[in-house]
Amino acid sequence: MIALLLICGALWNVAFAISRHERETAYGAPASMVYEGMMPGFEYLGFVNKELPDDARLLLVGEARPYYVFPDNSYYVVFNQNPFFALVAMHQDSEQIIAWLRVHGYTHVLVNWSEIRRLERSYGFNPPITEAQLGEVMAKLTQKEIKLVKAFAHPAHATIRYVDLFQVPAASGEKH
Repeated sequence: MIALLLICGALWNVAFAISRHERETAYGAPASMVYEGMMPGFEYLGFVNKELPDDARLLLVGEARPYYVFPDNSYYVVFNQNPFFALVAMHQDSEQIIAWLRVHGYTHVLVNWSEIRRLERSYGFNPPITEAQLGEVMAKLTQKEIKLVKAFAHPAHATIRYVDLFQVPAASGEKH
């Protein structure tokens, strides 16, 4: 009986993995179509890779494709302690968050809201935060100095927040 349960579980896992792979794979499409933003849903990667200055440094929030992003970038997987999320979770004020971004040299923050929602429902974050908390912080930051450069809509879900790219202003006397 136990062997039968193990076999059924293994078959279910294989079927699930195959369905995920088929859903996420663009058969016959070279990787360049993804990082050049030519694949539907990945337009933001083309913008980031073609339009940002050479000296741009991105903080990727929720985005798990750092190897498709050409500018220097940092990202944290859900199993890492995320210092940006720690600031959000501690309810730091906008000035402290902006100062932290500047100290670490970030010129831009890319938030993949779709991944934030997915990861919030599954693994969660370290420290725990919600999409609502992050949205509130990003809204406060845009009322201060952070600028929303571009909001990208998902081709299949145009009314749902997908990916936003923000610019961190240089401190007085600095050049970006």
